[in-house]
Amino acid sequence: MIVEGVLTTCDSAGRANVAAMGVLLDEAEISPDGSWKAFCLRPFEGSRTYANLRQMNCGVFHLTDDVGLLARAALGDPGPVATVPGTTVRCPAMIDCVRAFEFEITSADWSEPRANLQCRVTQIHRRRDWIGWNRAQHAVLELTISATRVKMLPRETIESQIRQLSPLIEKTAGAGELAAWEFVLAYLSKAWLHTEQASGSGANS
Repeated sequence: MIVEGVLTTCDSAGRANVAAMGVLLDEAEISPDGSWKAFCLRPFEGSRTYANLRQMNCGVFHLTDDVGLLARAALGDPGPVATVPGTTVRCPAMIDCVRAFEFEITSADWSEPRANLQCRVTQIHRRRDWIGWNRAQHAVLELTISATRVKMLPRETIESQIRQLSPLIEKTAGAGELAAWEFVLAYLSKAWLHTEQASGSGANS
C-alpha cells in the first residue's frame, strides 16, 4: 500500500529539504504495535529529494495529520518547519508530526527516471496521537495530487473535481482544512493564469 507523508532530506552541506512523498509499505513490514521496519521510496530524477537521497543515503519520513503542511510541501512551498537533528541519520526530523521514521537506504536502483530505494527504519519517534479521520482532509489531499499535475490534466477535469469535493470541505472542514483548501485553489488559479498568459503571448508573437 502507499502511505502519504512528509519527507525530510539534506545534502552534504546540511541544507534540508521538505517534500511530500508517498512510501510503498508492505504490510508484512508493520509490527503488531504499528511500528514500521522497512519501506520503499520512488523519487523522480531531477528532484531535490532524489539528489539528496542519492548523496546522503538516508532521511526521515513523517506521518502527519496536518493536511495543510502536506499540501504546501507537495506544491513546493512548505514554509518554515520546526525540526531537531536525527538521532541515527544526518537529517532533520520534524517536531510537529504523529510519527517520524528515520531510515537508511539498504539497496538502490538508480537506472530508471524514477529510482527504486529499499529503506530500513533505524529509529521511530512517536510525537503525539493522531487526531482522527476527517473527510475534508482527504478532499484537500486529492485536489493537491491533481494540482501537482496541473500542467498535464485538462482544466475542466480539475474544475469538475473541485465541484465534487467542495461539499466535503463545506460540511466537515475545520480552520486548518479550510486554509489548506484555499491554498490549493490559489495555487491552481495562479497556474491557470500563467498558462493563459503564456498562450496569449504565443498567439501575439
